[in-house]
Amino acid sequence: MIQSQSQVYKFDGADKLRFTQTFKDMEDKVVFLEKLLARLGAKA
Repeated sequence: MIQSQSQVYKFDGADKLRFTQTFKDMEDKVVFLEKLLARLGAKA
């Protein structure tokens, strides 16, 4: 995920993941974060 979307996701140290994304409102941001957490929590 991070390698394929390196323009959006970047590691900041050993324990931080930063993302660069523009949202038109707070609801879009919440939806983005929910999807991100679901992907990170999914079993490989």
